[in-house]
Amino acid sequence: MTVQRPRRSFLTILRSYQSGYFSFASSSDRRLFLISPSSRCCSPLLSGI
Repeated sequence: MTVQRPRRSFLTILRSYQSGYFSFASSSDRRLFLISPSSRCCSPLLSGI
């Protein structure tokens, strides 16, 4: 049993989420995106961008 496998999948999921978040923020309203509770952890990163 290797712990790298789940870690890799987690990283890939995180990366896919980031790309999806960025594309969603660029295509949709940034205000709605920042207000959404699921993006609370990513709000500071997006505000910087």
